[in-house]
Amino acid sequence: MKKLLIFFLFTSLQAHAFTFNNNIEARFEDPSIVVNINGADCENSQLDPDTLYQMAYDAVTDYWNQVPSSSLFLKMGTITEDATNTFYTEPICSSQDPCVPNENIKVDKYILISCNDDPQNFPSKNILGLTLTNNISGGYIRGALFLLNDTPGNLFNDLSRDEIVAVIAHEIGHAVGLGHSPTEDALMYFSLIPKRRSVGGDDIAGVTYLYPKEQPFGIISCASIDTGGGPHFFFPFLLGLALISFIIRKVKIS
Repeated sequence: MKKLLIFFLFTSLQAHAFTFNNNIEARFEDPSIVVNINGADCENSQLDPDTLYQMAYDAVTDYWNQVPSSSLFLKMGTITEDATNTFYTEPICSSQDPCVPNENIKVDKYILISCNDDPQNFPSKNILGLTLTNNISGGYIRGALFLLNDTPGNLFNDLSRDEIVAVIAHEIGHAVGLGHSPTEDALMYFSLIPKRRSVGGDDIAGVTYLYPKEQPFGIISCASIDTGGGPHFFFPFLLGLALISFIIRKVKIS
């Protein structure tokens, strides 16, 4: 019994390092989120909308929809028409120093994935993509835009299909509210890790924190706020204490 108690205490004190991509821990109000694809071709990356759609499908299916502890469920929507090439050509800032967000590329609802060839957005070819949660109101993300680097000389042509899917999954993580993780085995690690095929423990902790699944037999319920984006261990700590108390009580009864 002593070994069992030590095990529960150890697991309850594990800290996670996930962060958020905004300073208010915003998330989508409805955890069922649609991912749409802009219909413009990615000319320099040699990705057509149908190929990008299938890659995004694999990203949501193989990564974020594989977290049983989270209520987040991503589903593919449609390939939308961008008659004026707004999302493909425009900068994210309508003016610089400081950046004034470009209202022309504000996403009204859900997540939109588009290629973009504006060099102001991608000053380096090493920047594979960027994500803007550029429609937040009432403390919730209403719409998010994920732009893939389609400037000449970008690195997408050097990546395998699986690596591109991982990049898309990473940026979708930003779109739903997660920031970068300092944990190297996390999908949300700031740098691309070759041969990554799944989310890591820190990704699971982060998306479960933002989109928890209601438990039918909850022992304890609490909420914590860490605006500094530091380790989140308050809930697992209390859960561990509850489990220890339960076990001790059972021992006394028996």
